Amino acid sequence: MKGSLDGNPAQNGQTLAEEKEAKGVATWVDDNYEPIQFEPQEWHIPYWDTRLYGRQQFERVLAEFKAVADHRPIPEITLPEVATAAGSINLSKNVSEYVWVASDIAQQKIQTVFRPLIEQLYSRELYVLKRVAKIVDKMLKSKRKQESLKAQTNRPGNRLQNLAQPSPRHIHSASASSGHPSSTVSHSVKGTRDFTDFPFFVRCLKDLYFNFIENQALIAKEKCLEEFASTRLLYWEATNLAGKKGPLEGKGPLEIKRSVATLATELFHNTRKRMTKNILLKFYEFLLIPVQSNLAEIQQQVTYLSDPLLDELFQVQVLRDKYESEHRQLKEKKTKLQQEEQIFEQAVQKFKQKTSAIQAL
Repeated sequence: MKGSLDGNPAQNGQTLAEEKEAKGVATWVDDNYEPIQFEPQEWHIPYWDTRLYGRQQFERVLAEFKAVADHRPIPEITLPEVATAAGSINLSKNVSEYVWVASDIAQQKIQTVFRPLIEQLYSRELYVLKRVAKIVDKMLKSKRKQESLKAQTNRPGNRLQNLAQPSPRHIHSASASSGHPSSTVSHSVKGTRDFTDFPFFVRCLKDLYFNFIENQALIAKEKCLEEFASTRLLYWEATNLAGKKGPLEGKGPLEIKRSVATLATELFHNTRKRMTKNILLKFYEFLLIPVQSNLAEIQQQVTYLSDPLLDELFQVQVLRDKYESEHRQLKEKKTKLQQEEQIFEQAVQKFKQKTSAIQAL
């Protein structure tokens, strides 16, 4: 998540189009589930045609969200909406009431536009973070394969390699005289253990990671939903905007509706700018940063796993039964070989006796 090429972005990264295809979303949709059509290059989405993963892919989704939010217009304000918001209030008599109606409409329109976008942002970012687990799987498998190939290259059968390296006897002697283990031994200890040997433990780690990011993503989404200002808060802002506007006395319904719509649109644009900025900051603060810096929480949970659970996750009893069975088989094979060795020694003795008798003649 902090940036690395170890995951091979050319192979594991996704372009913007590939990400949407894999996620099963063609594009963003509005509150009516109608697609919001746009070309990423025209809206200046960074790295839209570049294969990314991890933090870079996470930030590209945020950039796309910002572009979509910035281009969302206020939904149409109809005369029935103005009349419903006003109720029995006579807007032509009181500026404060007219401002209140505009604030109420702007607040409703902001929720209409942003609520589905926040839900989609939450879903997209969760997908990006969950992909990291699959990429780590591939990285570990690739590392294991490289170590396996290296071990095959260093086998005793490789004569050219053996000529360039000291014999095991010399290595052992040098290690014993220095009091330190040889590099050959330390390499075998440091090698990457095949994590597929412990599928239940791996599944447990993934579940802990998925639960962590799902919880953080939910927190980020809830913090974003808190951004929906109440009508009262918008009214305080609108009071300044409408300060120079006089009463609407003498104006007809259509003129009043246009005046309310104009003020509501201005409030909508101001609130949209503020909300877009704050939503980006909250997804950084409550999702990206915790994932980058608080994974020690998962390590702590692993530390607190009970011994019986660890035995179950690592299949200790299964492995114990397996090794005991192998031990019995090896013991039986050893006994058989010892018996064959005795038979061979008896045959050698008989052969020696016959040879001595022949020589005596």
